[in-house]
Amino acid sequence: MRSSDQVYTAFGLAIILLAGCGRSVYEPMAGAHYRDPRVDLRGLGNVALVELANQTAYPEISKGVTEAAFAALQKRQVFGVKVIWAEDPAWRALGISTEIIPDPQDCARIRKALGCNGLLTGQVTEYRPFPHLMIGIRMRLLDLRDRQVLWGVEQIWDSSDKSVASRIKDYLSRQTRAKASSMAVHLTATSTLGFLQFVAYEVARTL
Repeated sequence: MRSSDQVYTAFGLAIILLAGCGRSVYEPMAGAHYRDPRVDLRGLGNVALVELANQTAYPEISKGVTEAAFAALQKRQVFGVKVIWAEDPAWRALGISTEIIPDPQDCARIRKALGCNGLLTGQVTEYRPFPHLMIGIRMRLLDLRDRQVLWGVEQIWDSSDKSVASRIKDYLSRQTRAKASSMAVHLTATSTLGFLQFVAYEVARTL
């Protein structure tokens, strides 16, 4: 196992073990996320969302997930957020891996270069467009001032799961303030863009 895999495996276990310690904001994601209950995330001010790394065979999916996450985080309005794409010269010049927690010197460099107090990174761990949509995401929010992980999520969403279908219905009803039709639920569950927007909504609700 690579050292980066070990770091994320440990991180995933921490989410499971510590989920009960954090304030649960969105019950359907209970057990799949961790939020430090001692910290008010609004105090971060600005957060840089780095384009998620891609572990799938679909090169463009990381951009789609990142864009959907950015939009959902903006609507959530917990902190200011800006997207840093993988090819951004300022980010590339830092030469920092998103798979490990940066050391104090690198945290200081990131804060200065990107003008942020928080760093939101992660990976698209799985994506299957057929026979039914499935997507896996792993993310974490790091406070660059003290290197503390304030929030993290690791989950796989499967559109064929009945509980996911039920949550899509609830999600659509909240967006339109009207009861979602079975056709609308079906379209969201079978459209990559629609499904990504639903997934991003669930992720943002855990903050």
